[in-house]
Amino acid sequence: MFRRQLLFLMLTEPEYCLSVAGHLPKGDPKVATVVDKLIQVGLGASSEAVQKATCKCIAPLAISVEPKVKAMVTYLLTKVYESKSFGERKGAAYLIAGLMSGLGLRAMKDFEFMTPLVEKADSKDTAVRQGSLLVFETISGSFATLLEPYLASVLPRLLSALSESSIEIRNSGWATAKVILSTLTAQGVRMNLPALLHGLEEQTWRTKAGSAQILGAMAFCASMQLAVLLPQVIPKLADGLADAHPKVVEFSESVLSRIGAVARNPEVRNLAPFLIAALKDPATRTSGALDALLATEFIHAVD
Repeated sequence: MFRRQLLFLMLTEPEYCLSVAGHLPKGDPKVATVVDKLIQVGLGASSEAVQKATCKCIAPLAISVEPKVKAMVTYLLTKVYESKSFGERKGAAYLIAGLMSGLGLRAMKDFEFMTPLVEKADSKDTAVRQGSLLVFETISGSFATLLEPYLASVLPRLLSALSESSIEIRNSGWATAKVILSTLTAQGVRMNLPALLHGLEEQTWRTKAGSAQILGAMAFCASMQLAVLLPQVIPKLADGLADAHPKVVEFSESVLSRIGAVARNPEVRNLAPFLIAALKDPATRTSGALDALLATEFIHAVD
């Protein structure tokens, strides 16, 4: 009965749960009981909405059970890596994100949390690799921009995941990439662009394609930040247009089109298809691009 009432409150009135938690004194045994129930609910839930609710509700309670949090996180990591149920693994990842965000960034250092997690991302075991990506995804959502200093070690593993033959790992990699990109700042783009550009030079076509797709997503969600770095980005993408694998060519062309589409100058937007065609097929399309340039009168400032 208590479990159903708690679940109902979390889904309908999460703010109520948080305000009640704020009035419980630190060390109150009721807090530990509620945290245990939240862990049970999060692990047993198949709905991601319920899992997100447990993450949100458990975060403010973490400080009240701080001495037990490390043991809880260790137990939940075991579930993430070893459970046979994907729902349970995802629920455990959300609970970890809630507990860690409740204690803040200092918990990352105190628990030596990121180093083992990054090492797990290099595991040969598919379930372990996917588990580490699930945790990356959930903690990126909970910590948002505060996690950017750690992304330098995460991004190469993310690109590696995008090149995997396993569809489960690729899907988890893309889910993680979307969360990270949704919170990326200008400084975060500058810090992580070298890893993406290096990914375009890899031998594996999926890594090249994944790097190109992430750059394409940046063109929309971080266009102003990416604009400053276009002199570094465009030549790498132009090389991708001449790649032997058709998927790399396709994604590189798509990214260049997206970059052209977000240009604020209307003349540049109109010229973008001609320029991309010339980069893709310089032998036959260069003259057309030059004719288009000569015929264009620039009346707006070039951004």
